[in-house]
Amino acid sequence: MLKNYLLTAWRNFLKNKTFSFINTAGLALGMTCSLLIMLWIQDEREMDQFHANNENLYSVYERQYYDGKVEAFHGTPGVLAEEMKKVLPEVIYAANQTWDDKVAFSAGDKIIKQEGITAGADFFKIFSFPLLKGKAEKAAADHPEQAEKFSDQAIQQAGDSADKVTGDKHSEQVDSAQQKADDAIGS
Repeated sequence: MLKNYLLTAWRNFLKNKTFSFINTAGLALGMTCSLLIMLWIQDEREMDQFHANNENLYSVYERQYYDGKVEAFHGTPGVLAEEMKKVLPEVIYAANQTWDDKVAFSAGDKIIKQEGITAGADFFKIFSFPLLKGKAEKAAADHPEQAEKFSDQAIQQAGDSADKVTGDKHSEQVDSAQQKADDAIGS
């Protein structure tokens, strides 16, 4: 009996090729879109689920109006995090984060530009990102207003730049400073 149904369906498919193609293409397109939407929703729900306090994490989404249009994004004023902690008793920790940008570091009269992101002092209290080097508790200890991203690359580039500028005349002092920087971030 099933064989007869399949044979009849095949004959109708061959008899009405255009109609059958439109139906089959529509079914395939609908199933593909449904699967893609399902994968997108699954990805959105799994975002940042590895953090220890993920059930208490919230993101501020700001709407701004320009020329009669509404722009919405995760950018907020820099003072918002600290103000939220003062005004809203429910907020225990709050941290802002800058966009990936070139940041200038200076030592004496030397200035080095390095791409990076800065974040608020509570950043490592909120998120449980693994650190490449150092301890999360020490990251903002010396600068409570901001936690800076340190890495071997930044320390090495600073030392290489200093060696290049001085012509390796002060390589021992540069190596000593690099070691102190490594020790300061708790590596």
